[in-house]
Amino acid sequence: LLVGEVVVGDSSRRIAGAVRLRVADLTDQPDRCWEQVDPADPDFYLPGDLEMRGQRWADSAPAFCAFNAVLPPGGPSCGQEPRFDAHPNWFGGIFSAASLHPGGAYVVMVDGAVKFVTETINADTADRQRSSVYQGNPNNPPGSESPYGIWGAMSTRAGRESFGEL
Repeated sequence: LLVGEVVVGDSSRRIAGAVRLRVADLTDQPDRCWEQVDPADPDFYLPGDLEMRGQRWADSAPAFCAFNAVLPPGGPSCGQEPRFDAHPNWFGGIFSAASLHPGGAYVVMVDGAVKFVTETINADTADRQRSSVYQGNPNNPPGSESPYGIWGAMSTRAGRESFGEL
């Protein structure tokens, strides 16, 4: 997985173009990002602090211009609670690929192939704890296979996962 779509925000609470800021414990509980979605209208976040994606792409913070393969395309995006008085849109988090195409997003593979990845892609590995791969994590130390299913396997190289044909 080389690049993919990210929607430019329109100053609404729409999931496709916004990031929920200041969500605690995302590193080891990425599914907390789903808790930010409005159950009455699952295309929108609950009211709260948001950052619009794509509008300040030259700032290079992931909240503006990047995604990671943790939650499937079209999933919510959440910025981690900032530490050390950092601005909340410059800290890490869960940033989902998104598009205005119904049901998924286009990505470009390293070999140049363009693929449409659906929002139903497997993004969970049942026998692995869904937490980030980071130094000091006993469940998912650096070099581990992704705990985020086929979607996560597409984004790694050090784990040497095989994800087959899309």
